[in-house]
Amino acid sequence: MAKPSSPRHFYPYATLIIVGLNLAMFLGALAQGGSQNLDTLQELGALDPIAIQQQGEWWRVITANFLHYGYLHLGVNLLGLGIIGAIMERDLGAARFLCLYLGSGCGAMALMAVYLMTLQDYNQLVVGASAGIMGLFAGLGVLYFQMWQQSPSPWTRRRLYVFGGLVIFQFVLDSQLPDVSVMSHGFGFGVGIALTLLLSLIHI
Repeated sequence: MAKPSSPRHFYPYATLIIVGLNLAMFLGALAQGGSQNLDTLQELGALDPIAIQQQGEWWRVITANFLHYGYLHLGVNLLGLGIIGAIMERDLGAARFLCLYLGSGCGAMALMAVYLMTLQDYNQLVVGASAGIMGLFAGLGVLYFQMWQQSPSPWTRRRLYVFGGLVIFQFVLDSQLPDVSVMSHGFGFGVGIALTLLLSLIHI
């Protein structure tokens, strides 16, 4: 499945474009009232279960992935995206990387919308690139598992153990932080696994 590129010639254009889109949306939020202004985020496309249920605004499952609540939220997500995005774009190729990232983010937001509407929890706005990043992280885990299956060795097994430890640490950390949507992260991770397995069966 992986499409490794020579380190001399590889440049993560798709990752940088996504980073640029996130920055552009953040600047737009600052210009229209602030990135921590809930009215501004709602207007720009935050995931809003009321707007989706009453007005059919499902386009929000896309736009919510490019909005962030404050500088720290943006910085942490773009750091993660820059690191794991470049790795996955190198290993998968730009087209598969984009399918995995956007599919995980949008899929997680759609599931999150259904989840909130089912609970009739209409007091939440959800924003951030982290669901898509968790999808990339899950995809990396699938690749590690496939490598271990193809070439069982202490190194590939140890790498899987480390990955598993990082997954546990991430979700424990998420559960302790206020304003972090553990559910959207979990949805992104699950969709990422499914999409990576699907992408391994098709040619893009």
